[in-house]
Amino acid sequence: MTESMVLERAHSLILEKATAKAQEDIRGQAASAVLGWIDDGDATFDAFDSYALDLADIDVDSEDEPTDEQNDAYNTALAIMADAAVSFGADESNVAAMINDEDDDAASDVMDQLSEIDPDEEDELITAFSFGDSSDSLMMEAVKRVVRAGKVKLIKKRPRPRRLNAAQKASLRKARKKANTASAKIARRKSMKIRKKRIPTKRT
Repeated sequence: MTESMVLERAHSLILEKATAKAQEDIRGQAASAVLGWIDDGDATFDAFDSYALDLADIDVDSEDEPTDEQNDAYNTALAIMADAAVSFGADESNVAAMINDEDDDAASDVMDQLSEIDPDEEDELITAFSFGDSSDSLMMEAVKRVVRAGKVKLIKKRPRPRRLNAAQKASLRKARKKANTASAKIARRKSMKIRKKRIPTKRT
């Protein structure tokens, strides 16, 4: 194998790892957003949508139209949040109706279906969803309420930025913080697992 081939392979591996890390991050943030919406208790599409706007970094106070990149990020956020809601136990058709039709009755049904999530399990839920189909047994131990996977069919939407009240802003900050906390726990667990593998077992 030539030096250029080695460098090309190394670059490919780095890019692959960076892409995987970015995917884990957005999935973790989307899962946190869904849990933040549930904690907030506002069973409406507008409240759910506010979290997607935040994930897409769309300034709700700006008078400028969102860019194409922000539109794409917004639709990506909605799609992953929808998948997270289904994974946590919401009915797929209710999630689709809530987002596609902006149906508040469906939003209320979704919130009812997810309202029994134990706050003590939220970090584990975020961790499990972040890793998706990972076969890592350490992650699989956390899957207590992730009952099924699904891809909700969504219609591409145009974001409609709206001003948030103080409670919504506080809830968004809480969701962001929870995503970062869960990511830190993921890193800690993986580090501890690697460390255990490196420590030789003492012979008796």
